[in-house]
Amino acid sequence: LDESGALKPINAPFLNFKPKATKAAIVATEIDEPIRQKNNVAPLLVKNLPLDHTKTDPVDDNHYNLSLDTKAHSSTDSSQSLLSRSAEKALVESVNIGDGKLISKLQASSHVACIVVESARFSGYLVVAMGKNRQIDQNFILLVKNRMVKFLKEQGEEIKEEEGFAIKVREVDFEGWAVEYATFLRKSIHNGDEIAMAFFPFSPVKNELGQSAAAEMGTIKLDDLQGDIQVEFNLYIYLTANDRYVLYTPKGAKLYVQQKDRLSKMGVTHLHIRKSEAQDLSKYRAQNYLNDKILDYQQKNAMRKSS
Repeated sequence: LDESGALKPINAPFLNFKPKATKAAIVATEIDEPIRQKNNVAPLLVKNLPLDHTKTDPVDDNHYNLSLDTKAHSSTDSSQSLLSRSAEKALVESVNIGDGKLISKLQASSHVACIVVESARFSGYLVVAMGKNRQIDQNFILLVKNRMVKFLKEQGEEIKEEEGFAIKVREVDFEGWAVEYATFLRKSIHNGDEIAMAFFPFSPVKNELGQSAAAEMGTIKLDDLQGDIQVEFNLYIYLTANDRYVLYTPKGAKLYVQQKDRLSKMGVTHLHIRKSEAQDLSKYRAQNYLNDKILDYQQKNAMRKSS
């Protein structure tokens, strides 16, 4: 600690302390892309929000430990820095830290929440996971989203009001995956569970449905649909001769590679969905993108272990 009681870098790899129960402890991790690529690792910058404490206290395994990696380098992208600060602020204002005890640590996760983020300067998915792989309450996600959007707008950022939703992804070591692929990671405690929030850039995140014959329908490119993956919406084929929509793949079923190939050979380039199911299309796209990143992370890990 410096003379004011704030944390400062030290030559030890980790610094542990017990946060005050009346304030929300948080880990802030920034990932510097050029250095990550050069070293094939993700350097970390961990800092603390003001906790209004002046000394470190002894800790035990039941209390949340904040870790400080002194090899860290901060991001130079001002827009990402603004986004990370907004996520940090929204998280710290939304969590219920209680007495500060950590009951369930963040481990392998498959139930996550996803907030779609889009503005002129950044777009992607803000993904939230909780300890014990708990499903995250929709009201909590809405609270975080609204506070983050409010802060960004106060800073002059023209952010689009996008949705937030729960999704299920491949089970993954969330923190390791986020360090590898996210631009920042935030951690805290909520009702005794460790909670983490990470941002995964992706563009475009906005659903751009094409025009269909009926006003309540929209088109989606066949190439944008993954084969052998369950769809989260009803897929229709439009029969021009009969001016009819025929259900091709019902919600919850898989669109198989063979079906895509057959449609392509028939000259079909687009399928149709109801505009009312646009949010389900957002969930589908987010799941596919994040699952691809998880699979890539797991394959790289397997190769590292075998080498």
